[in-house]
Amino acid sequence: GDGHADIIAGANKTDGSGFNSGSARVFSGATGQVLHMFQGLGANDEFGEAVSDAGDVNGDGVPDVMSGAFYHDATATNAGMMRVYSGATGAVLYTLYGDAANDFFGGVLGNVGDVDGDGRPDIGAGMVGSDVGGVNASGLKIIPGATGAVLRVHYGQAAGDLFGRGCDTAGDVDGDGLADYVVSVQLADVTGVNAGGFRVFSGFDGAPIASLWGLHAGDGMGE
Repeated sequence: GDGHADIIAGANKTDGSGFNSGSARVFSGATGQVLHMFQGLGANDEFGEAVSDAGDVNGDGVPDVMSGAFYHDATATNAGMMRVYSGATGAVLYTLYGDAANDFFGGVLGNVGDVDGDGRPDIGAGMVGSDVGGVNASGLKIIPGATGAVLRVHYGQAAGDLFGRGCDTAGDVDGDGLADYVVSVQLADVTGVNAGGFRVFSGFDGAPIASLWGLHAGDGMGE
């Protein structure tokens, strides 16, 4: 709240809670002072592999932050987890876990804007190992920032797509007053093997608005 933007940085190989448990720190942009320190929950969590600004999800006027631990095993081996923290106090606002073994949930995190129209930013959280749409088709959960409930889930359409390897807000591209979001499909084969691409989805209902694909095999567009 000093008028200067601050920084979150992950260190997924630190050992504070066990070997490669990982950590993340929030630094003052003005001074470099450590404002908050977050630790992984156990050995090999690799907490901090993905970190992101979450926006002000709790409505206190201070931006909040999030970090993922894609090897976390609470629900199944390598199912993953992610946590959202208060930027003001560092308190845990909520924790979410992966659904299935090797989902690697929380390995990708992004602020996708206010897709549900409640005045709070929402979150995209990747499941880079999900096999629902095919082996390593991957997927992405859209999570209302205010509640931590899951609004919707998208899955890759073909094996090896790596859908959800990146996500971000797209702004209101369709003019309906809600933020839309862009999701990478890094290894999609639509225009060539591993040419990749990205898709834009409606914040209102999750319907695809546009899809753009790499120009050549091996481009990996959308990384």
